[in-house]
Amino acid sequence: MNDQEYSEFKKMVAKVLNLDLEAYHGEHVRRRLEIFVNRYRSKDGSIPFDVMGKDPDLAPKLIDVLAVNVSGFFRDAKQYEYLRSTLLPEMTKGGRQLKIWSAACSSGQEPYSLAMLLDELPNPTNHRIMATDLDAKDVKRASEGGP
Repeated sequence: MNDQEYSEFKKMVAKVLNLDLEAYHGEHVRRRLEIFVNRYRSKDGSIPFDVMGKDPDLAPKLIDVLAVNVSGFFRDAKQYEYLRSTLLPEMTKGGRQLKIWSAACSSGQEPYSLAMLLDELPNPTNHRIMATDLDAKDVKRASEGGP
């Protein structure tokens, strides 16, 4: 896929999936998009820029190719330690309730890790954690308690 095709395909993804790929690591995203494009390339070898809007079954397939699907309890130990020792105690002073959004959480270990940290605080309060991911299969699996 040449640079122009790559740029056009990213624009199509933004339009069809409402997903802006500009902030992601370029070569990583490009390799994943090339995998998808090669799978669904037209018989004449051209890249089917318009196919995403015409075939609703392709959007989840593209998400599967783009999604990293990496999750783990306390995955970045240094950051979780900072949350546990500094940030969360400061933010919950006086019984303050938190509303936390855990974005791109794959199968959910990160929001569960946050819940465990919040539960360990003195005088735990009812906090809210919203966990989301582009991959609906991962969100469903996480909501059912599976890895």
